[in-house]
Amino acid sequence: MLEGQKASARVHILADDLTGAADAANYFQVGGYRVRVGLDVDQPWEPQLGADVVQVADTETRGLPPAEARRRVYQAAAGVSGGRVYKKVDSTLRGHLGLEIETALLGLGRRVAVLAPAFPANGRQVEGGRLTVAGVPVHRTAFGRDPRNPVRSDRIREVLAETTSLPVAELPLAIVRSGLDAILAWMSRLESGERIVVADATEDQDLRAVAEAFADWPDILLCGSAGLAKQLPRLWLTPMDGEARDRGLPAVGCDRVLVVVGSANPAAHEQLEVMAGETGAPVIELNPALLADDLARQREMERAQRALAQTCHPVVALRLGLKRLDRGDRRLEADLAAAARVWSERWAGGTVGFVATGGDTALALCKALGARALWPGGEVTTGIPWNTVETENGRTWMVTKAGGFGDPDALLRAVRFLRNMNNQSGDDVS
Repeated sequence: MLEGQKASARVHILADDLTGAADAANYFQVGGYRVRVGLDVDQPWEPQLGADVVQVADTETRGLPPAEARRRVYQAAAGVSGGRVYKKVDSTLRGHLGLEIETALLGLGRRVAVLAPAFPANGRQVEGGRLTVAGVPVHRTAFGRDPRNPVRSDRIREVLAETTSLPVAELPLAIVRSGLDAILAWMSRLESGERIVVADATEDQDLRAVAEAFADWPDILLCGSAGLAKQLPRLWLTPMDGEARDRGLPAVGCDRVLVVVGSANPAAHEQLEVMAGETGAPVIELNPALLADDLARQREMERAQRALAQTCHPVVALRLGLKRLDRGDRRLEADLAAAARVWSERWAGGTVGFVATGGDTALALCKALGARALWPGGEVTTGIPWNTVETENGRTWMVTKAGGFGDPDALLRAVRFLRNMNNQSGDDVS
């Protein structure tokens, strides 16, 4: 799309987990637009919302059996009533990558998916059709040992082939950097029919080129991480008149913050140690082995809830231990969220906030709080958004972070943001 062209204001985003939904959606809160992340998989869209709301459907399919993942994605895609659609995928290729893209194409009636999972700002780069994380092939990082969605190859073509038989073409970095005419000429040489095009990108300008080349093609579905999503609002959304909308910030920071870490990624636990060391926050750990034992589970939950009740520190952390026994049961995150809910009920008279690390953890926490939707409000740091949580009892605030995202001080920065929020004095949070 060329500069100055009018763009459609109605945008839908399909995501396979909650943290991914929030980090991609956050970039669309521009020019007077609001963003809503719906949490009801049986009603992925709210038709009564106006075109000023960018709607995001969290299908929550990353860890589901293939048949159910296909059903949910098709239902969401087929329910889109015009406008632009973005398919958010994991920047480290986890989940039913090929299956979800193929199903979204089918539900939308489109021919080609252009897939650019790179997120250079968070160390994810694609070159030669291979994905690296901080320079290391993705399958040789912690994502290759993910307890629920291990990534077995850095070659994106091979990961796609695990769940789809669609032909795959690889758009080389040299073509991406040769300009719009070169990209379109390369595309014109592809055979007709359904397929997936994997686009190389190692810098933000590469993702910008991909977005500009394909954003206005009605038979192409753009797919990728939050990195590609960041390039789309200026192409898809026409700025509206009027003042910026209230972003839902309280006048002062949160009285208390609970950091909930359910991710098994070691980076998240290293970030937790940094945060606790700087703030003095107590860290309460739930033992996954005890939670998996029906006889021991109740005692372990009661122990954690007592520990939470006994601390009056304004910042507290609750985490799952790293020694996981399960590979598919989400009861661990549900137990973590149940303990978090008890903490929130104790401090219900004040302004509380949460930091949730891991998509399953964020979703379980939202369910425990009775959340109906998230409204992203901005970024704490790259790829880590803060959100207003719409619940049955009003609203609260939550920072959502994918387990492997962020620098060592990512959780510390999230806590400081929630504690200060509109207070720009920079006071310490400990």
